[in-house]
Amino acid sequence: EAARARAASLEETARGRDARVDEAMGHVDALRAELEASEAARGKAETETSRLRGELVEARETQILPDLAALDEMESRLHSLAGTLRAREREVASLNGTVEAQVMERRALAEELRGARDREAKLAAALEKERELRRRAPRGSQNAGTNAGGKDRPMTKSMSRAFKTLRY
Repeated sequence: EAARARAASLEETARGRDARVDEAMGHVDALRAELEASEAARGKAETETSRLRGELVEARETQILPDLAALDEMESRLHSLAGTLRAREREVASLNGTVEAQVMERRALAEELRGARDREAKLAAALEKERELRRRAPRGSQNAGTNAGGKDRPMTKSMSRAFKTLRY
């Protein structure tokens, strides 16, 4: 009986051990399945990564590099246009200076012309006054100013002395 109990105990222990082994094997199978799933996912991820890497390389060759080249060309054009614009601004400033100088010169000339016209008007008025005085002066008499046309004869020295002593 002791041997039977011992055999039963050993059998019970063996069954418990078998159950633990089966449980461990189930756990191992689950880990193996998880590992395979993880490796499959990793394979898919690697495939996706290589596909995306290929797309990036293709995009770099077909889109990014041409866009960068176009941007470089635009930047170059902008620098060129900025240089041209600065040159034109300097040219405009120079022309503005020239125009201002011409305006000042024209103003000076206009002022000079006004002054000349004023002097001409004064001279014309003085000339007209002198003509009027000459028109009113008696003609043909001996004391009619200078020895010009219409005068009979010049004033003699004695006549000149006589005129000096006259009192009016």
